[in-house]
Amino acid sequence: MKTVKPKKFLGQHFLKDLKIAQDIADTVDACPGIPVLEVGPGMGVMTQFLVRKDRPLKVVEIDFESVAYLRTHYPQLEENIIEDDFLKMHLERTFGGQPFVLTGNYPYNISSQIFFKMLDYKDLIPCCTGMIQKEVAERIAAGPGSKTYGILSVLLQAWYSVEYLFTVHEHVFTPPPKVKSAVIRMTRNATTDLGCDERLFKQVVKTTFNQRRKVLRNSIRPVLADADHKAQQEGRQPKDHTEFLSAEIFGRRPEQLSVAEFVNLFIIAGVASTIFLGGWMPLHISGWEGFNTVMDYIPGFVWFFGKAFFVVLLLMWIKWTFPRLRIDQILTLEWKYLVPIGLVNLLLMVIVVVFNLHF
Repeated sequence: MKTVKPKKFLGQHFLKDLKIAQDIADTVDACPGIPVLEVGPGMGVMTQFLVRKDRPLKVVEIDFESVAYLRTHYPQLEENIIEDDFLKMHLERTFGGQPFVLTGNYPYNISSQIFFKMLDYKDLIPCCTGMIQKEVAERIAAGPGSKTYGILSVLLQAWYSVEYLFTVHEHVFTPPPKVKSAVIRMTRNATTDLGCDERLFKQVVKTTFNQRRKVLRNSIRPVLADADHKAQQEGRQPKDHTEFLSAEIFGRRPEQLSVAEFVNLFIIAGVASTIFLGGWMPLHISGWEGFNTVMDYIPGFVWFFGKAFFVVLLLMWIKWTFPRLRIDQILTLEWKYLVPIGLVNLLLMVIVVVFNLHF
């Protein structure tokens, strides 16, 4: 069968250097004993080295021509060649729920999407290796303070240890890309829980880095303005945020914050919103039946995230109004004072309900 012509719309650049292909294939040895899933094998330049390893192997390819080529040249993989879009796959079904290594010469145009999907299945993928655009690899491996530190850096490093292995030049591909490539390896770190809601964590990271040229002080002003507007609508006096925004951390840009600092913004928010603000329960006002009915239509998770975000702002206010306070001191404050206050609050509510003291 003739060779497959690379398709630009699929972001295909076929590797032709066998030594580099073998070096990339060998990166999966860092996680021995578990199956391997190769994404975008093309004509199998990496696959030929992966099949020699004594471990289960499956490949997923969206290009029908490449699938036909693989079935002709790798008949031993016939049952393990998946013709599908990796981004739409249910990965828990790939190896019957068994953990696996993800690898491949990833298409440049969807490499970030591949890693976001990997995060959704992080408990199934203890190791990910492969080749991507050099710029993306540097971004993933970057540390706080770097200009390349961004959304992928924070989200991936929260769960994985990232290694930049080596650079690959343009001339070893057909057709040659306009940029250099790089091989990386990501291995699950010891983190099992961020200590905050993961979806809210992702949302805040993405929001701040989408305005990365702004310092946090400027990024958060619209949020505070919305809070002030809501306060006015409810008949409350808007707060003066001048001192709040003068704290040192608000003068930093998002790339200057570590994963731990992002997590610390939300570490107590979920618990506090449940204890003090009713968690997922909607806002009800006695006697306003129509209003209460409308509030009941709002899903519980929206209420929970909204309340959690409010608590995050409160914790940020505490930390930045009193900049000398360390995070351990804030946690001591919460457990020593706020939790007892919460228990007293619950006791008072029980007394109010039992003795019918509400109106």
